[in-house]
Amino acid sequence: MGQSAAPLVTIALSMHNSASTIDAAVRSLIAQTYKNWELLIYGDGSTDSSVERARQWRDLRIRIVTDGARHGLAVRLNQM
Repeated sequence: MGQSAAPLVTIALSMHNSASTIDAAVRSLIAQTYKNWELLIYGDGSTDSSVERARQWRDLRIRIVTDGARHGLAVRLNQM
């Protein structure tokens, strides 16, 4: 069989101190009927367990990028 195609949709999510909400956000996305997506989560200098919680999701469509610095939403959206 051939390789699977690249995702048709990329969802970009900037995250800062979102430990209490990241699971609900990811769960909501996974529950959608459309499945040809990837989720790009950018950590934005969180001081809580946001990044660790996001890394617990074992879905190959989810990528987490973090550099430990706080730059704000506009910078992170431009990076994504």
